[in-house]
Amino acid sequence: MDTGEVGEGIVQTWAGQADLVANKVGNDKDGWDYLVSFPLEIKPDLQSLDFDDSPLRCLIQVKTTTTNKKTDSIKLSNLKRLVESKLPSFYIIIQVNNEGIATNAYLYHVWEEIIGLVLNKFRSLDKQDWEDLNNQYMQLPTEKAQKFEQLHGRELRRLLKANVGESTTKY
Repeated sequence: MDTGEVGEGIVQTWAGQADLVANKVGNDKDGWDYLVSFPLEIKPDLQSLDFDDSPLRCLIQVKTTTTNKKTDSIKLSNLKRLVESKLPSFYIIIQVNNEGIATNAYLYHVWEEIIGLVLNKFRSLDKQDWEDLNNQYMQLPTEKAQKFEQLHGRELRRLLKANVGESTTKY
């Protein structure tokens, strides 16, 4: 079973269930699998369309596992791209059974504490290791994992919105 394909298919399904647009990256060397957009939500108190900052957009990297761990080792090259992004960024860790059915899912918001941990890791690297970030890994802190209460698109949407807020501008 190709767990990567299975996990990405699950995220596609969840996005469809929640009226989110999940644009799959064709060449995911930049550190994310999806650019996810929320539907356009023009606020009634908006004075002019040029002040509209919807739809919300975020980057999502999907990691899929058949084990019961909440985290995976993440390549530093991947973390560097998400830490430096101006868009809200997330990891979704999906646990699947042997039939490829999701059994648990966790969301990591690449924000504050995780960014600080990654930056500290970068600062501790020897200069000769800078060119080899693709072969160096870091664990995400399991206490920062937000567990999906339901394995459904509504929960994906709720968790993303809870982390990003109402507008990317205010993020």
